[in-house]
Amino acid sequence: MLQPCQQARRSDSRCDSMAGLLSLFFQFLLQFLLQFVLPFALLLNTGIASSAVIELINEDRITGDILSLDEGILELRTDTMGDVRIPWSKVMRLESEEPMQLEFQDGRRVLGDFVIVGPPVPVHPDSPITMLDKSRVSRIMKVPEDNFTEYSGRANVGGAFYRGNSEENNLNIDAELVARQLESRYTLGLLINEGTSSGIKTTADRMLSAQYDTFFSQNDYVFVKALATQDDLEDLRLRSTLGVGYGRQLIESRKRNLAVEVGLSAIKEDYSLSPDKEFPSLGLVVKFDRRLFDDTVKVFNIADYSVNLEDGNDSVFKNRSGFRIPIAKGLNFSTQLELEYDNLPALNQKKTDSSLLFSVGLGF
Repeated sequence: MLQPCQQARRSDSRCDSMAGLLSLFFQFLLQFLLQFVLPFALLLNTGIASSAVIELINEDRITGDILSLDEGILELRTDTMGDVRIPWSKVMRLESEEPMQLEFQDGRRVLGDFVIVGPPVPVHPDSPITMLDKSRVSRIMKVPEDNFTEYSGRANVGGAFYRGNSEENNLNIDAELVARQLESRYTLGLLINEGTSSGIKTTADRMLSAQYDTFFSQNDYVFVKALATQDDLEDLRLRSTLGVGYGRQLIESRKRNLAVEVGLSAIKEDYSLSPDKEFPSLGLVVKFDRRLFDDTVKVFNIADYSVNLEDGNDSVFKNRSGFRIPIAKGLNFSTQLELEYDNLPALNQKKTDSSLLFSVGLGF
C-alpha cells in the first residue's frame, strides 16, 4: 500500500506530464494557425486584383482580370462571380490597367494600352491611350511572359486495307508539334507513308524533322534545322540534312500564317544501288495556312525547293497542299496532295512522284 504522501507525489508527477503535453500541443496548434491558416484566410479575403473594367450595352459594369477574347466570347475572372463569359456583342467599352495583346480581323497583332469601345468616338490627338472600335478586334490574348510557352500541333493517321480480289495495305501518319515562346520556336515533325499491294511495296517513305527558330525582331528569325529522310522506292536509304538560314514571319495569327525561309544546308545521300552523294544546297521554303468559312476549314500549303550548289541541274521541288475540316472537338478530317519533282532522280526512278492522302487525327 502506498502512503498518502507518496500517492500525492505520483499524482503531481502525472499532472505535470499532462500539462507539458498540453502545452506542446497548443504551441504546435498556434504555430500551425499562424503559419498556414492565417495567411490562407488573408489570401481568400483579398480576392483577385481587378485590372479591367467592362461596361455592357445595358450600362452594367463588371470588373475583373481579362483571360481571353476568342470566337466572340470575352472571358473574365472576377472576385465575386468567378470566371465569367460575356458575348463580345454585349460589350460597349473595355478598359484595362495592364497592356493587352490584340489581334485584328485582318490577322495583325499589336501590344499596348488600349480602350476598346463600341461605336467610334472622338479622341483628343494628345491622348496617351489609343481608342479602338471593337469591331476591328477579333482576339485578346494574355501578354506573353519571358517564360511563356504556347503549344500547337496535330497527329493524323490514315489507312486503307483491302481483302478479296486484291490485297492492299496503306498507312499514313502525319504529326507536328510546335512550342512557341516570345523569342523562340521549336518544331518537330514526322511523316510516314507505307503501302503494299499483293505483297509488293507501293509506297515506303519516312521523314523526321526538327527546327529551332530564334527571333531577333517581331517578324525576323534565324533557324537551325535537321532532317532525316528515307524512301525505299527511290533507292534512298538515308538522306541527312543539316542547315541554317534566315526566315521572315510575314503573317502570324490564329486565322492566317505566312512564312518564308532561305538557307544553306549540308546534305548527304546514301543509296542502295546508285552512287552516294554529299553536297551543299541552297533552299527556299514557303509555308502558308488560312482558316476559312468561320474557321470551319483550314487550307495549307508548304513549298520546298532546293538546288545542289555544285551542280545546278540537281534540284528537288516538294509541295504539300490540302485542307483540314473539324468533325468533332479536337478531331479533324484531313486531305492532302504530296508532289515531288527530282530533276536528277536515282537509277531507274521517275522524276515525278505524287500521292493523295486522307486521314483523321487530333489538332490543338
